[in-house]
Order: sequence, then C-alpha cells, then structure tokens
Amino acid sequence: MALLPILLEMQFMTYKKFLDHVVSGTSIEFNEIERKRENGEYYSYGDYEREVEFTRLSQEIAARAVFYEVNSLVEKQLQDIAQKAWVESKKHKGPKSIYELIKSSNPELKDLKMVSDLHFEQLKKIIEEYYNFSFKDVEGFDHYWELRKNVNSLKHCGGIKDFRKDKSNKLIEFVNASIDIAEDTIENTSPSSTRKCNT
Repeated sequence: MALLPILLEMQFMTYKKFLDHVVSGTSIEFNEIERKRENGEYYSYGDYEREVEFTRLSQEIAARAVFYEVNSLVEKQLQDIAQKAWVESKKHKGPKSIYELIKSSNPELKDLKMVSDLHFEQLKKIIEEYYNFSFKDVEGFDHYWELRKNVNSLKHCGGIKDFRKDKSNKLIEFVNASIDIAEDTIENTSPSSTRKCNT
C-alpha cells in the first residue's frame, strides 16, 4: 500500500537529518585535520591527504545512501500505485494473487507473479495506460528520472554516466555524489515539493 504523504514526508525528513548529521560530523573532522596540519602533526603530506580523502569519502557515501534510499522509496510507491492496474492487466499473465495461485492446477509459490517483477519501463507504462496520463507531464518527475539514471550508473558502471542516454554528449562523465546534490534530491523529490499533473 502506498504511504500517506505525511509518512513519506517523515521519510524525507529522516534522510535530511541523516545528511545534517554527516555534514556536522565531517565538518568537525575537516577542522581537526586542518588544525593538525597547521601544527605540523602529520608525518608526511600523504598522511594529511589520506585523512582528507577519508572524510570526503564519508560524505560521498552518505550522498549515495540518500540517492539509493530515495530511489528505492519512489520505486516502491510506484509499484503500490501500479498494483491495481497490474492485477487487472490482461497483458501480464498470472497468477498475480494468492487466490489465483490456489485456483491454478499446480500451485507453487515460486509461480506467483508480482508487480515488483516488472522492469521499470513496464511499471511506468502500466501506470500511464491505466490512469491515462504521461509521467512526462508530472512536474518533478524529471528529477526522479535523473536520480534513477545516476543510481544505476553508481551501481553498475562505477559512477560513469551512460553516454548513450546522457544529454551532455560527453564520452566519460562521472555522477557527482555530493552532499549538495543529495540535499537537492531530497528537496526535489519530497512530497512537500509542489507537484502538478498537466493531463
């Protein structure tokens, strides 16, 4: 079942608090690193660089975690929205419910089809066809679409954007997994952002 907007908003507030906690902790670490550098407490410049990089990576990992969580949350909401269309669909064969499974000649749980089995493009299409609209007309969906592409780049391509699908026309471009981008992701995807559907 899709979460109520207030519960979704609470999820996004949790992501924001998590980022704030990471930023607070890493700011203290960066300040301590600079204090140690100024006092000559590092044996070599390499030691200093390693500490800076470790702290920077902590921020990057936090940003990635937010990307993954927001992507997962939105995709789950879309699956819940698609559930009715999925069950009623003639195109996608069953059994799609426990009831249908029990009625089948040789019921086995592994044969149960679920809306979560759909590829994302199929999920989008089944929702658009059932509710007669296009996601292209939903304000803010482009932010989610960009997030989804970036998450897939991080998961499957070491953070390199798919140049075949990216509009920048650069052969190699990395996903920017920064705290600022993670904060923008929360801002642009949360239910408190204004959303309009021009159908």
